Amino acid sequence: MLPNFCVHPNANLKQIVLKRNNYGFERCFNLLDLLMIFGGPTMRQRLTDSRIMENSREIVMELASIENARHYVWGDDCDGWHLVSTQNLSVIQERVPSGCSEICHLHQFTEQFFFVLSGIATIETEKGKFLLQPHQGLYVPPNTLHQLKNEQDVDLLFTVTSTPPSHGDRINQ
Repeated sequence: MLPNFCVHPNANLKQIVLKRNNYGFERCFNLLDLLMIFGGPTMRQRLTDSRIMENSREIVMELASIENARHYVWGDDCDGWHLVSTQNLSVIQERVPSGCSEICHLHQFTEQFFFVLSGIATIETEKGKFLLQPHQGLYVPPNTLHQLKNEQDVDLLFTVTSTPPSHGDRINQ
């Protein structure tokens, strides 16, 4: 790896690298950008060719809904749908049945925003307990222990927006 750079342990070529300067500030770089800068001519051409193909896919816009999104099941019968899934952004709609919850955890690098569509979410953090009604949201900064619960008698539907995506950046407590 290049001097003065560190890579998140789960990073891939599309994720960021942090560089610390003399003043202790961090700067974000994309690994592909660094390879373009420090790689030889052959590497730069290969990356340019792959970026053209990647960028053509990124330009495509489409409507997202639970009908066309990738679905997964988590916990005790909870559902999730990946509405947006890019290298920098994740938007997931989730359904949590009555009495279910996720495990208390934190994300070192990811910041999240939970937004309730229907039902009432209980989110416990080190800062307190929050009850989110429909059309209310809560911002959860990186390195914040949090746990989402459905303590009501009806299903909870909400979206969680994460940047960068939280996959691989979760520490359960």
